[in-house]
Amino acid sequence: MNNYKITPNSSPLEDAKNERYLRNRPFLIVNILQRPEKSVKTEVKGWRDVTGNIENFETPYVVDRVNSTHLRNAAIIVDVIRAECVKNQFSQTPNDEVAKHYINKYQAQITEATEIWMTNQIRAKTNNSKASSVDAVYTMA
Repeated sequence: MNNYKITPNSSPLEDAKNERYLRNRPFLIVNILQRPEKSVKTEVKGWRDVTGNIENFETPYVVDRVNSTHLRNAAIIVDVIRAECVKNQFSQTPNDEVAKHYINKYQAQITEATEIWMTNQIRAKTNNSKASSVDAVYTMA
């Protein structure tokens, strides 16, 4: 086990290697898949540079623990409780804007998943369970 220390003024990205930092609260994870529009001729040079030639698909879900696979594969990871961006694929957009955008975009789904998470946390504490976290993935349909 690594002995990382969490400093109070550190950023989420600095603490991302600390396995204790990214658990026991809900995180919104968004995977983004890009593919050409159906009518685009991809054999033409520069097809990708034309606005509207790329179709984006977002797959959001909420987890209560971020693991290395999430860090590696996700485009966006937002700490829902702290409203902070843990990972931001869009390097030209500030983290606080990305976090705000995705929290607002998926607000209903985040609320539902957070209520389920809180219920599981309360249930685990009332059952005197030693588990400090309930590993779960809440998929949004």
